[in-house]
Amino acid sequence: MIEAETVDPLPFVDVEDPDTHEFLTSAMAPQLDALGVSVLDVATVRGPNRAVTRAISTWIYAATDANGAPEYSGVRYMSRLGNHECWAVFDETELQVRQRKGLELNNEALQKVARSFGLRIF
Repeated sequence: MIEAETVDPLPFVDVEDPDTHEFLTSAMAPQLDALGVSVLDVATVRGPNRAVTRAISTWIYAATDANGAPEYSGVRYMSRLGNHECWAVFDETELQVRQRKGLELNNEALQKVARSFGLRIF
């Protein structure tokens, strides 16, 4: 397991933010319309339609400035499987490892996560 931090990151897009919903509703209108979405909101972002979330992340990943440089380092979102904050870091974003440590099967934090998702670790 590693703990890392970004090095000089570009902005991250917070897909939980209503301002982001408004912006993407306009910027992605053709893509969203093709998926049957007229207005993007938190229910749609966290909903079961993975085609919508894939379209959003693809659009953000592909966004470039006038010189063709990426505009974003990734996406911040909340898991639909619980109240967990998640960060998707795009592959061109530089990371610096702060800490590395092994992960043992008897690790209490690992066991707690496994229990909360109904997983068996072996």
